Amino acid sequence: MQIAMGKSFFNDYLRDLFPEVLFYPEFFDAKKLLVKQDYRGYFNLVWKHRNEIKMALYPDYCYWEMPLPTNIVYIFPVHELSSQVLMLMKKLREDGYEIWAGYASSPRYRNYSINSFLKFSEGYKRWYLGVSSKSELYEAVQLKFDGIDVTTMLFGRFNQVKQRDYVVRKMRELQEYVSANQFRRGLQLSF
Repeated sequence: MQIAMGKSFFNDYLRDLFPEVLFYPEFFDAKKLLVKQDYRGYFNLVWKHRNEIKMALYPDYCYWEMPLPTNIVYIFPVHELSSQVLMLMKKLREDGYEIWAGYASSPRYRNYSINSFLKFSEGYKRWYLGVSSKSELYEAVQLKFDGIDVTTMLFGRFNQVKQRDYVVRKMRELQEYVSANQFRRGLQLSF
């Protein structure tokens, strides 16, 4: 399972310790622009950082093909299970993009159950967007999602996640948990 994290206080430090984890900008999620649906701003940033980005979110609620770089893996946030979404994902694939289906962790950003998403996204790698609780992490691991992005809030309270050593310890625990459960050894969530 691929683990990624957007912008955080310690990205540069964590990148050196956890080279297999994607940190901003390798994992590109410009939330402020996407929430405002500033597609032009997002488009410009993706092109600007195209040589650094490995995975990026395809813009939310954008149901047309944007001319984005094809050397990046795109996670398509699925907010609704519609033929329009499926057709665009298929079209992007046909045009040379690698597309993963993105499950919106928050129910306010989707109109479906996780089981419906799993059926809808057959044939695509699956990404669990915005894991911020132990129950979401457990669900993503148990249902064998191919990737997750986490927020530091998964690791604890705000005063805890401002401490570099604490975040490093929790990142190690996260990797151990994901790794152990990928190979069915089982490990309890410790954070």
